Amino acid sequence: MSTTYFSWAWPVDPSRVSAREPGFDDVEPFLNQGVGLGWTVGSASRNGWLNGNLLRLSAPFAASTFDFLAPNGRVPHADRSGKALWIVSTFDAPAIERVIAGIERMLEHARTDAGALAAWFDGNSAADIVAGLEASSARVNDVLMPHGEEEGDGFVYLFSYLKALLSVLRHAKENGLWVVHANLHY
Repeated sequence: MSTTYFSWAWPVDPSRVSAREPGFDDVEPFLNQGVGLGWTVGSASRNGWLNGNLLRLSAPFAASTFDFLAPNGRVPHADRSGKALWIVSTFDAPAIERVIAGIERMLEHARTDAGALAAWFDGNSAADIVAGLEASSARVNDVLMPHGEEEGDGFVYLFSYLKALLSVLRHAKENGLWVVHANLHY
């Protein structure tokens, strides 16, 4: 049996987010603000393939940029329904810069040293990485999630997610916003 893991990232006015580590109920009212404008990116990945691989690739290729995807001692908190557990991260301007740089570094590795990335995936080649990168899109669509594999477990999906998240982060940076990332845990 497989489990689909979901996450969302969206820009928010910094004055609307508390300085402490917010819970999902604190930030959920702002989730749909940017949906119609294309500034909310979601992911749905079978068995956590996306987050798991971003975490594996984080240290060697992106200066540990994606460590926010792991609990790292953080306790997921239940939302008001009491049924869903969330880890919520907020990115202020310096954190946005750091994540942008990490994503750009990862995409550059895919472009210039696809073989090094492919070595982290059993049975995949540099050509698979390049094909996924070329087929990926930065288009943000919260209903369909990033363009690519419908199970969220392939290179097109991985690179589409990175490109879409990069678009949201750049938008936030240009407009003096923060970014919230909410990871649903089971």
